[in-house]
Amino acid sequence: MPTNVAMSDTRTDLRYFHFDRDGRLVTGGSHVLWIQARARAERSRGALLRACFPRLEEVAFEHYWDGLVDLRLDRLPRIVRLAEGVHAINGYSGRGLAFACALGRDMAAFLVGATEEVLPLPVSQTEPTRLHGLVHFAARLARAANRWRDAWA
Repeated sequence: MPTNVAMSDTRTDLRYFHFDRDGRLVTGGSHVLWIQARARAERSRGALLRACFPRLEEVAFEHYWDGLVDLRLDRLPRIVRLAEGVHAINGYSGRGLAFACALGRDMAAFLVGATEEVLPLPVSQTEPTRLHGLVHFAARLARAANRWRDAWA
């Protein structure tokens, strides 16, 4: 990553990397179960980093964050207008690092006065997810199935 572009792959259990402004490698993943989440994340992401970057001998995590992934049924991100002059970008479906870095420049231009034509996505209104509880449960099952499929691919 000599030019420090944000990198992600096409696996269903996503790998992504980017160096922050202080030169720290940023990566992440998702949980199927939240039991001992930080310790499990550090083990799995550490193994992933060593597999992708064989020269790494030891991986130490300085920061850890967890939360929910905004997963859309169509897996496409949205730029939404929350109120006049207030916008949000959501629905990255776990693929936000590379796309957010690319979209940031265009969104900044829009927010300081450019027209919506600079944006690669249309601006839409918020919309609720139908059957949210069922969709949330199905997403967890899908994550486990996708990890199994990636492991055997």
